[in-house]
Amino acid sequence: MKKSAFIRAFLIPAAVFQAGVFGGGYGTGREIVEFISSNGPMGGLLGILIVAIAWGLALAISYEFARRFKVYDYRNFFKRLIGPFWLLFEIQFVFALLLVLAVNSAAAGFILHDLFAIPNLVGVTLVLLSIMALTYYGRSVVEKSMAFWSVTLTLVLIGYCALVFYFKADKLSHTFATVASSSDSILQGFQYALYNMGIIPLLLFCVPHLKTRGEAITGGFFAGFLGAFPALVFHIAFMAEYPAIIEEEIPTYAGIRALPLPYLLSVYAIVLFGLIVQTGVAFLQGLNERLDSWFLELKGHRLGQWSRASISGGAVIASILLSNLGIIALIAKGYGTLAWVILVIYALPLVTVGIYRIIRYNNATVQSDNAADTDLIGMK
Repeated sequence: MKKSAFIRAFLIPAAVFQAGVFGGGYGTGREIVEFISSNGPMGGLLGILIVAIAWGLALAISYEFARRFKVYDYRNFFKRLIGPFWLLFEIQFVFALLLVLAVNSAAAGFILHDLFAIPNLVGVTLVLLSIMALTYYGRSVVEKSMAFWSVTLTLVLIGYCALVFYFKADKLSHTFATVASSSDSILQGFQYALYNMGIIPLLLFCVPHLKTRGEAITGGFFAGFLGAFPALVFHIAFMAEYPAIIEEEIPTYAGIRALPLPYLLSVYAIVLFGLIVQTGVAFLQGLNERLDSWFLELKGHRLGQWSRASISGGAVIASILLSNLGIIALIAKGYGTLAWVILVIYALPLVTVGIYRIIRYNNATVQSDNAADTDLIGMK
């Protein structure tokens, strides 16, 4: 495969998904210890496998569905998939958007304050300005930014994992040899996969890069497994501090601080800040793509650069203000149920209606081609 084809079909979709899914909850390790590592060493590995397969399957089908029907924003995607019920995803998306932006802004502010003594307000402002700048320049810059941070994250995680094996090999082997696994690992892995699956329809702006069904399917599974790669590294590293790590508010900090390399925490904090910004950008780029298509249908033109940036900035500011009113806390109480909402309005329709319509489309295309060939033979 040519280098350009690899970048188009594998690197860009995978980087967009990894950067989009890797936010404050994932990056701090809090979600990993709750859904994965709490099930023990082998149970956690099984859970990660479930997550990777579920994400890969959802991405592959979504990419092919979007490619076939040329629907590159979540509004038109769901109109094709579930018809008039598409509005259900929109409602869910509003709640998820406010929650994710508020959580990520707060996490970014905490990181900069805790490690670099930067005031929390400055950290939140940096998040706001970074998101506005990236969405101002649009899809191409967003994709390149996500690719950069995804590659950087992967390199840092590989180094982190190697250091854990070097310094904590005895603790790791003892944990894997002595700790039993939980029977909840499959269910919790599936729930975690669903919980984060709702971001996929927001990332369809990378699908135009995919030219064939093979690229959509392989690119989807590659993205799913790359998205699960940080969970694998975190889980293995956490087992060196198990079970105390389960109670840590920010497990990745605790795990890195346990290594005799204090500078590594600063490096990871910078990478995590960058990825937190990318998660916000992913949500807001998805929103802008949806509004873009709507403006094109309604007014015959797309959003301008300042409009995209202003929408992004307004959403971030609104999420921060609402969090101070306690609305985010109210939403967070039902956050676990979002997994089952995504199952009903996205995952199940995708693997039933989505696959059926792709197959029907393919069959119709074959019949049309055969009919055209017959006409040509008759003309001869």
